[in-house]
Amino acid sequence: KDSGVVYRGAIHKGAQPEQKTFQGFFQVEQAAVNFSDQWPNIESIQAITLIDDALIDVEVLNGQSLGLMIERVQVQVKPDEQGENRLTIQGHAHGQLTQGLGYIQEAPLGEGLKQALNNWRSTGRISADIELDMLLSDATNPVVTVSVIAQRNTLVIPDYELSFENLNGKFIYSTSQGLGSEDLRGRFFDKDVQLNFSSQAFEASENMTDIIKATVTGSVDTSRLMQWPLQSDFTNAVLAQAPGELNYTANLNLRPGDGQNNDVLLEIETELVGVALNMPAPFFKEAETVLPLRLDITLAERRQEIMARLGSQFSVHLKLEDQRIDSGVVFFGGNGSMENLLTSDIKGLAILGELDQLNVQQWLDQFELFSQGTSSSTSMQEVATQVAFVDLGVANLNAFDQLLPAVDLHIESNETNTAWSIRLVSDVVSGELLIPFEDEGYIVANLDNLHINSEQASAVDSGPEDELVAFDALGDIDPRLFPPMVVSVNDFKLAGKDFGSWRFTLEPDSTGAQISDLVFDFRGLRSGLDQGLAFSDYSSNNTEAQPAHFTWYYDGITHHSELTGVLQVNDIAQLLTANGYAASLESESAVFQADLNWPGSPAFFGASQLSGDLGVSIEEGRFLQNSEVSGALKLISILNFDALMRRLRFSGDLIRSGLAYEEITGQLHLDNGRVRIEDRLIISGPSSVFQFSGDIDMAAQTIDGRMYVTLPVSDNIPWIGVIAAISNPANLTAAVGAYLFQQVFGDQVDSLTSAGYRLEGPWEGLEPELEQVFGSAQDILEVDEPSQ
Repeated sequence: KDSGVVYRGAIHKGAQPEQKTFQGFFQVEQAAVNFSDQWPNIESIQAITLIDDALIDVEVLNGQSLGLMIERVQVQVKPDEQGENRLTIQGHAHGQLTQGLGYIQEAPLGEGLKQALNNWRSTGRISADIELDMLLSDATNPVVTVSVIAQRNTLVIPDYELSFENLNGKFIYSTSQGLGSEDLRGRFFDKDVQLNFSSQAFEASENMTDIIKATVTGSVDTSRLMQWPLQSDFTNAVLAQAPGELNYTANLNLRPGDGQNNDVLLEIETELVGVALNMPAPFFKEAETVLPLRLDITLAERRQEIMARLGSQFSVHLKLEDQRIDSGVVFFGGNGSMENLLTSDIKGLAILGELDQLNVQQWLDQFELFSQGTSSSTSMQEVATQVAFVDLGVANLNAFDQLLPAVDLHIESNETNTAWSIRLVSDVVSGELLIPFEDEGYIVANLDNLHINSEQASAVDSGPEDELVAFDALGDIDPRLFPPMVVSVNDFKLAGKDFGSWRFTLEPDSTGAQISDLVFDFRGLRSGLDQGLAFSDYSSNNTEAQPAHFTWYYDGITHHSELTGVLQVNDIAQLLTANGYAASLESESAVFQADLNWPGSPAFFGASQLSGDLGVSIEEGRFLQNSEVSGALKLISILNFDALMRRLRFSGDLIRSGLAYEEITGQLHLDNGRVRIEDRLIISGPSSVFQFSGDIDMAAQTIDGRMYVTLPVSDNIPWIGVIAAISNPANLTAAVGAYLFQQVFGDQVDSLTSAGYRLEGPWEGLEPELEQVFGSAQDILEVDEPSQ
């Protein structure tokens, strides 16, 4: 309406363009323009059009396209340098962000972008500046730039359940550069972030589409990150051990496909400052420590691929199907051969490399936490099916509070998939551990060798003159917390010294721990073994040599220990020699029936605080000469039970070198380091008998008792000297005492039939006091005559 045209110039046929000119103006209402079949029409246009020959200027006052309101649009058509008519448009539009996303679906902006944004959802209003440049002769390839200004918008990507809130800034799209953004900020996972959007086109191919990249820089609380529904159970289990808030840069790469390959790649880079890693070494870190992390997660409907590098010493590549590890490699110490392993036939997770330290119990606890952290209640057995094997070289291995250097470690599930099978190879320890998946199962340790060298171990067995344990080395340990264990060690060395072979079952309870089936061969001292049988030949059906039993009590403050069982030795001399003591006593066999207890842990064993009963039965042997002592009084060194308890040390000499005996028997009662000989201790020889009664204080190293000696009768006894002494009663005591001291304790004792002595005072330098000759043992020892 109110329009007009003006024409001036030649009107004859064949007139040149320079000879004519055309101007016009049009006021347009309710117009529609189809400037390209690929682009949506612009409708409801109110505009003014000015024409000056080949120059066309249009001012669009308002209009709309697919619900977007258009205004302040300047349109121009003019020839370019090549004489081609070129259309340029500059304008402004506004509306709902939802309408803008809908417009993109209809516009010829590339199938990749359209598929990526296909089901994005949004709220809020937008305003946009639009620029278009195209040849009128080729409407299929317009150059379009759209700058969308967002204010307090929300953008939701349902496929990946991601939401950007309070968006403010500018989205930019151009047909030449793709998607971009400028000064775009918002909230992501409840934190303020800065965003940048970009896109990348694949190489020309009908089947390839664009990659849409959203870069987010900000911070996130790991607990909030765990709420992302697309997060895997495995990743959530790791995040549960990483509390805190971290700064990060994340790239979300959306790769739209044909519906079968709609992958999203999440790339995260962070130095983990602000996040603590509550996991065993080498992953433990304090919140303020810098530890660079690069994490790439490819997400699809049923599969995920995770690649990560932590610092310079750890990398991982996992492929998951339906939340389970299909294949993967964890490598400590660099990249290694991860790709080769991933392309092999190995199913499950392979863990390889070298570690400075590894704590077995801590990692077992960690696996349990990972298992508990899964929504599907994955059991340890199910976890094991996803682990192919572990092959690690460990510089310092902590296995149940034992530090083991330079250990090669191989772990996999056992054949029945009921336990972890851990193979250890090193100079310190070699053998196999079976750690059950179920909490109530027993840990089984079958060790070929266990050689422990430490300062504490050196103090335990430092020499024959020292106490066995100078302090309670296990005083800080709570046996109630032990796992149930069955332990077998064929070659046990402590501080370089041989401690033989051991086997036992440990079961914790509310009072401490029960150690049953205690079977050992400690340098000849045995329990639960047939004589002559090797450790591996032990049979629990042997009723003559039942295993010992040990009880370790602990109430949270005080330790107490009890030992019951039969201890056996063949030749006591060999046992003494093996423990660094002089061989003062030989035997063919010895049996000790022990029922002992003492305050403290098992490591606080000491004769000066023992209580209980000890039965002694030693057969066929002799007492050997010790050059440092002489005389029959050293016979009582067998009563030095403090030395006996510190390696069964019989340090003594009897009457003459090599005095033989057939049997040593007795029953001892101990009460906190004091020993009472119950009835009598009897040493029986081919032609002599020594009997003892009384009390021994091992702490004070004193004795208060009596000794009754029966010796063979000789034909050359000087009876006349005895009678002479008797004829003078005043000289009787001195004569008999002198005679007996010379004859009994000298080198020529072969005549006296019996004598009784008082033994009282310190062990060192103890002198007997002759009390009676020719008396009975019952009278001298003041005990009841034993029944026959």
